[in-house]
Amino acid sequence: MSEDALAIDRRIARQLPVCWPVFFEKWGRLTPIQRLATDPIQAGKDTLVSASTASGKTESVCAPLLERLIATYGPWTILYVSPTRALVNDLYARLSEPLHRLGIRLQRRTGEYKDTDMGDHRVIITTPESMDSMLCRGRLGDDGHRLQHVRAVILDEIHLLAGGARGQQLSGLLLRLRRLQSDLHSRGLLGYAGFQTVALSATLPDPRGVMEAFLGSNSEWVHAAGGREIEEVTVPGLEDLSVVGQLPVYLGSISQPEKVLVFADTRKRVDELSAVLGETLDSMGYQVRAHHGSLSQKVRESTEAAAHRLERIVVVATSTLEIGIDIGDIDLVVLDGPPKSLSSMLQRIGRGNRRTNKTRVMMCSRSESDRLVNRAMLHCAREGFLGPAEHAANSAVARQQVASYIYQSPKTWRSKAKLIDLIECHLGAQRAESLIDEMIRNGELERDVEDRLSLGEMWADKAYNGKIHSNIEGTLGSSIVDEATGKVIATGVKYGDESHISVAGRGYRVSGFDGNTIRVEARGGAGTAVSYASGRYRYGANWGAALRRYLKIPEDVWPVVPFREFVCVLHFGGATTKLTLDQYSRIYGDNSLIKSTQLCLAFSSGWDGDKPEWLMDRQIDLTTQLSDELGTLENVLGLPLANQHLPLDVRLYDVQQALDFEKEMEWISASRWVSMPDLMEISGLEDLLSDELGRL
Repeated sequence: MSEDALAIDRRIARQLPVCWPVFFEKWGRLTPIQRLATDPIQAGKDTLVSASTASGKTESVCAPLLERLIATYGPWTILYVSPTRALVNDLYARLSEPLHRLGIRLQRRTGEYKDTDMGDHRVIITTPESMDSMLCRGRLGDDGHRLQHVRAVILDEIHLLAGGARGQQLSGLLLRLRRLQSDLHSRGLLGYAGFQTVALSATLPDPRGVMEAFLGSNSEWVHAAGGREIEEVTVPGLEDLSVVGQLPVYLGSISQPEKVLVFADTRKRVDELSAVLGETLDSMGYQVRAHHGSLSQKVRESTEAAAHRLERIVVVATSTLEIGIDIGDIDLVVLDGPPKSLSSMLQRIGRGNRRTNKTRVMMCSRSESDRLVNRAMLHCAREGFLGPAEHAANSAVARQQVASYIYQSPKTWRSKAKLIDLIECHLGAQRAESLIDEMIRNGELERDVEDRLSLGEMWADKAYNGKIHSNIEGTLGSSIVDEATGKVIATGVKYGDESHISVAGRGYRVSGFDGNTIRVEARGGAGTAVSYASGRYRYGANWGAALRRYLKIPEDVWPVVPFREFVCVLHFGGATTKLTLDQYSRIYGDNSLIKSTQLCLAFSSGWDGDKPEWLMDRQIDLTTQLSDELGTLENVLGLPLANQHLPLDVRLYDVQQALDFEKEMEWISASRWVSMPDLMEISGLEDLLSDELGRL
């Protein structure tokens, strides 16, 4: 019989004589994930730890890891890698007091903080970009490296990095750190080589893929199932279900003050809602603040501080507040329409009521189609369904890692074979060599008579300016500067010729425009909300998967429904299915097919309703026309602009990896097309199809 919870807690308390008083004594009991994670982590195993938000994951990792390392001989370092600077600062505040009690040095290393004190026992909290910088700039002459004593790496909020460019960069950095230690060990400068890796996540659709990418084949996954109850907050009898319609009525109907966090998907929408809600809620005593990535650090930190301090506050944010930045206990989470993914939705609603077993959410919509998707996503969230795992190659990262790895070398050069060996795990040896040859042709790398490769002028300049370490694509645009103080308010702004603008819910008069600087003066009232330059976004299959599950449609069934002058076949597959169907259609030229969307296929009304035979062809080569539409495909799939610097074979590889034709073709050929006209009676489906086909 397994131990009961109290017996486990008592046993773990005995196992952690040093760290239990610091991390757990004030609570008295452990959470489920803390019980599960302690043994494998204390035993030194590479471990993936996943559980719902506010479940104590940070403590579940830090306590057993520190207990193990405190008992070891010699200097050691824990490298704690977090996705954002803001989360680094939040973790620093949370861990300062317990680590001080343990006598362990805590450091931050980001673009804002560069603690350099070494210390024999230390924890460094950093970002992937700053870890890259430390690898390159941490040399200690012939005596070693500042990171040589890393005995453990903690990867925080790994779901925000996995599958993306920064996640692939982090995978490369871990490999480079292992190689650094192995080299020092072989030279007799280090008595060991290798480190323990622990990853943390709240929402994770593909744990095995994450373990393979970051932890290795012998890692262990510990997962605390279940989550908090989700209470949907509604305003009875209200027709306007938008944020502007619902939230003021709700706040006016309650007697107690509440802290409210509103999530919107774009920075412009955050500014718009902040302005409108600010005017509406001011009479109720509520402050409305904005938070998004284009706002200056000072503006964002002011919003975070206000959320801590005020009882009556509404914070409107993009995904910048999805992760665990401490802004106090939020009473209500409001969603301005369906989020872009189920994972994002769970992150957002998990921000509320973190000290209770229930999270309260208000689902807002501006259309009938939004209402349908909201219902579907809420249904999936309550079931804990995360949707399909989506991965894409990010070969532009290999290009950055090649340059950074050369810069890391004390000799300022690397052999071609050494560089291929670094990136072939992502590209394969042939494509890895092709990429490096392209970098030589472009002048990004210089080759001397002894075939040694060093940085060309562009990468040398990036190294000098500290920009060689990042895979975050910069956005074009202007900066808004307060003329009175000279301080930046926002960046990445697309400015027209407006005389009065609104940023973060506050109105400004434009007093001048010089180059990329917009000078403004504060004024009362709201102006025109500014637009922001934005990067690419990959449209995945999350909405479709949520709808399919909500409507209880089997995975292999494609419903056939009548819609206006069309007959629509609902595949619910997202962008990759749409692009695969487009390739089929181009090759076979079926005139009855009007168009495919990310939700359905639309046929002319004269179509007989049978599944076309050409969709059963598994032998067809769908890659023959990819190079003709490469730029369009890269854009739809959300691949970075930096891919344009890659050789053609590598660009095609990235597109093919993202499309995964083989998997899509298998699913399409096995699909059963079933007439389901009654589906059109579901509220919102007609509007959703209208939205989809209206984009054609």
